[in-house]
Amino acid sequence: MLSKHSGKINLEGTVPIPTNIAHLIEQQLSAAMQMFLHSAGEFGDRNQMRVFLVGGMVRDLLIGRPSRDPDLLVQGERLTLDDASKLARTLAKAWDGKVVTYPRFGTAKVDVGEFVADVSTARVETYSAPGALPDVAPATVEGDIGRRDFTINSLAADLSPTGFGNLLDFYNGEKDLQTGTLRIIHSRSFEDNPTRLLRAVRYEARLGLQMTLQTEDAARQAVEFLKVVTGDRIRHELERICEESE
Repeated sequence: MLSKHSGKINLEGTVPIPTNIAHLIEQQLSAAMQMFLHSAGEFGDRNQMRVFLVGGMVRDLLIGRPSRDPDLLVQGERLTLDDASKLARTLAKAWDGKVVTYPRFGTAKVDVGEFVADVSTARVETYSAPGALPDVAPATVEGDIGRRDFTINSLAADLSPTGFGNLLDFYNGEKDLQTGTLRIIHSRSFEDNPTRLLRAVRYEARLGLQMTLQTEDAARQAVEFLKVVTGDRIRHELERICEESE
């Protein structure tokens, strides 16, 4: 894994990121979490679904930071927005958990007590205006990863029985982790979702990252769009900032 100091990425002595993180899952996650991830991949495989661990937990595993709640990405054979709900209900039944679905967005939450898993259908998003809630449509895993916020959050790990832990990296997220770089995936990232501006500040402080010049320029140009975001969404990001140790 990458070396770290006080919870921040340390560029001295970094090593290449592995192409498979099954050993990091085994070393860093609880037995219950490991079983849950394996079962998600197995259930998906039985039902012609591709299931991946995505986002913050993959990033945190690579840099050795604690991470509590997993994000799962699922793509069914027929590309419908129901894929996440189907997998979430199956997992909730198997783990005696509670499930809440959000059909409009193709997402669901599974609460199994020890943790809450977010399950999302692979999708693309379009925005009618800066800061608006997205309109979504089913897509491939590759298409979904391309609509995310930063390259460091674009890494995904296969959970299928035959490929468990294999990494997908379409946007050089591993290189940006190595160099301590915070980079948006596409030029409209902040405009589409201005709360990502607050998220960028949080990542810089938490991980010791530095925005690229292009990312910083895009952030400055998008600041005005924060005023059109609802108070609830702003509050949520501010609460997460306040939860940080620094």
